[in-house]
Amino acid sequence: MDQSTWDDIAPQLDEISEEIERLLASDEAEKLRRLIAKCGQTISEDVSVDLKCTLSIFDRNRECSLALLNLGLGVSESGEVYLRSGDSSAHRYVVDGEIEVVPNDICPNSYHEWGFKFENPQCSHFDAELGVNC
Repeated sequence: MDQSTWDDIAPQLDEISEEIERLLASDEAEKLRRLIAKCGQTISEDVSVDLKCTLSIFDRNRECSLALLNLGLGVSESGEVYLRSGDSSAHRYVVDGEIEVVPNDICPNSYHEWGFKFENPQCSHFDAELGVNC
């Protein structure tokens, strides 16, 4: 996503995140939190329960979605329901001479997952190499 688009959408993402957090913590969501806790108590200790709210954009040219916001509710081992966030910080890369902004675990060329870029400097989905062409 180019820098200008990121700058335009970032304040809206912050507001959406705050609103989702407010809704999930509200009295209206008490039944939802209780049901999620019950799911957590019902399943095996080897797995966990998460309710995720994800805001993503779909890029038709890349044929891939880019998750920009990811938060929700989780259940701890003790059965406590908590607000969880799976967001990654935004990083800037130079791609084809232009600044692109994507979450740090995403390839700025393909929008596919690309974690631990310093340990794995080449994207497995695209001919992108950290420090070379991004």
